[in-house]
Amino acid sequence: MRPPASITHFVAFFASVVLSFFLVAAINFAVGTLAIRLKSILGLLRAKYFVLELFSGLLLPISFFPPFFQRLLAILPFEYVSYTPVLLYLGKINGARILGALGLQAFWVVAMIGVGDLMWRWSARLITIQGG
Repeated sequence: MRPPASITHFVAFFASVVLSFFLVAAINFAVGTLAIRLKSILGLLRAKYFVLELFSGLLLPISFFPPFFQRLLAILPFEYVSYTPVLLYLGKINGARILGALGLQAFWVVAMIGVGDLMWRWSARLITIQGG
């Protein structure tokens, strides 16, 4: 296994992996709240896994996409799941761009937690608890 580009890149990579964990958890929570409204969430989960794997760079690196799609994916949260941590580890993001990448990743964590909260509030109105 190739070592990280530098100690700075390793620290940034570690921080990015932690943020990535919370980003995936927030996405999963947001999608999971739809289970309250749907009879079956299986199809939605399969679609989420496919979209997440394709657009996060797990199936195909984002640098292989045409420039238009690269710009489009840069404004979505998916590349911050795995592509950004890998770029940090390899030293492809340097200097102030490291803080920018971590800042965007943190933004998406907070944004997806907010989306999950809104979806929870929307779906929780349908919950009826029986018993006592």
